[in-house]
Amino acid sequence: HSFSAGSFFLMFLGVYLLSMGASGLNEYYERETDKLMKRTASRPIPSGLISPRQALIAIALFIIIGSLCLSVLSIYALILGLINVVLYAFIYTPLKYKTNLATIPGGLVGAIPPLMGWYAAGQQQLSLGIIFFAAFMFLWQIPHFLILNLRFSEDYKKAGIATIVGEMSSTKFRFIFLIWTVCTVLISLLFPSVGLITQPIQLYACIIINITVLLLFTYLVFHKGGERIIKGNRYMHLYLLVQFLFILFGQFAF
Repeated sequence: HSFSAGSFFLMFLGVYLLSMGASGLNEYYERETDKLMKRTASRPIPSGLISPRQALIAIALFIIIGSLCLSVLSIYALILGLINVVLYAFIYTPLKYKTNLATIPGGLVGAIPPLMGWYAAGQQQLSLGIIFFAAFMFLWQIPHFLILNLRFSEDYKKAGIATIVGEMSSTKFRFIFLIWTVCTVLISLLFPSVGLITQPIQLYACIIINITVLLLFTYLVFHKGGERIIKGNRYMHLYLLVQFLFILFGQFAF
């Protein structure tokens, strides 16, 4: 299916603006608790850079314009985008203060954008490839969230946010972290079977990258102690970037 530069721009702008709107609603909801945490105290609302009313006006504009952009491309992309706004701002954000299981709807928020792009590009039916990629995005976010829980546990306690760190032993936390990491690696290794990876060089790279990530985090978990998992945050982001690049490489290089 042909996908023009104009369509790509509309898709990018629509997703970006809805993301800004959802993030803005999150910050509006947390404007008081953000003042209590060092990493969020400098955000626009708690720092006084803008008022809550000004923030709501900007948020409304982001969501309206973003929705219009996606509506031009696909009604499905629009619906998924609005579902994501609701998931992030009205389900995930309030749940953070009640249960550490809020990471589940939080992970779904990251799994939906690939599906939005799929429909915005003109596809009408889901394929196994895009479903597996969305599942990978969901799974990847759980160990990422766990690292943030560990890194900012004291800040979260000050703000009254439920964290998994304070509710279980270090050993159990490390075990859960490793299980989610293994699941992320396993679904990535299935990419060749669903057409996301089609070239031999991609296959070899996929195996090497995923085995390296698994060995690295196993080492950090069992040989360096739970707190050292925090050091692996940059590797988790690098892992995601490399996965993106190799999938794109296969789509455009051959």
